[in-house]
Amino acid sequence: MRNAVGAIIILALAATPAAAGFPGDVPDRVQVTFGGIVATVDTQASAGKTRGGIGGTIVFEDFFNLPITNRTGFLNGSWRIGGRHYLDFGWLNIDRSGSRVLEEDKEFKGYTFLSGAEVTGGIDSAFPYAAYRYDFLQLDQVKISGSAGISYIDLASFLAADGGVLDPDGNLITGAKKVEMAIGLPVPLIGFQLDWALSRRNSLVFYGRLIYVDISGLRAGVTNQSYHYYFHATKHFAIGAGFDRISIDIPKYVKDDQYATFSYKLSGASIYGKLSF
Repeated sequence: MRNAVGAIIILALAATPAAAGFPGDVPDRVQVTFGGIVATVDTQASAGKTRGGIGGTIVFEDFFNLPITNRTGFLNGSWRIGGRHYLDFGWLNIDRSGSRVLEEDKEFKGYTFLSGAEVTGGIDSAFPYAAYRYDFLQLDQVKISGSAGISYIDLASFLAADGGVLDPDGNLITGAKKVEMAIGLPVPLIGFQLDWALSRRNSLVFYGRLIYVDISGLRAGVTNQSYHYYFHATKHFAIGAGFDRISIDIPKYVKDDQYATFSYKLSGASIYGKLSF
């Protein structure tokens, strides 16, 4: 990512100056981007009393035949609170599940789902984000800024069945049972953003955010990259297309004597509209 960022900065600073102001004299007091993404999603999880989970890692796309390509909406934006200072915000949510009849016993978080049981499994996810951003370079055609913020990682993997489940003591559970391993924690993110005015009606926006955390009970790495092109149809409205990528790797998460791992990777093309005031 660092090489890509460096190349973008060099190209932006070397570009022919655009007309005064940003494309179409677009206001930037408040900007809201909304749209949809067609994304490839890859998810893995395990949960148990030992590393890797008692029953091993479940690749949900393979085990429950989940579609690899998913469609979902997203929302993000910014509020310029004065001069070079901004507050950024964003939200993305994807919930996925599928069912199958087990051909062999499967253990998850100490519970055993027996062969022959019809089991539903999935991963629910939500990623709200908020940050402070500062323009350390402000030119007519180029803005370069850095940010510090927090993304709340809300991930939950689960297996559920109506019968055919043993509890951790080996007793058969009567009726429906859902076993869930959830992660809900705020993660600090540092970021970089480039706004580049190509002309009065065309612009590019790139941003990247990342963090690595290694503390007692948690080891996690998060990266988020976006490349957006905008065509400014009017002063207050633009349409665009781009590419977004989110990668969350949690090789260690310990909670309530349970050891869990998560891997969540999303990447795909997006289309959107942007309102500016």
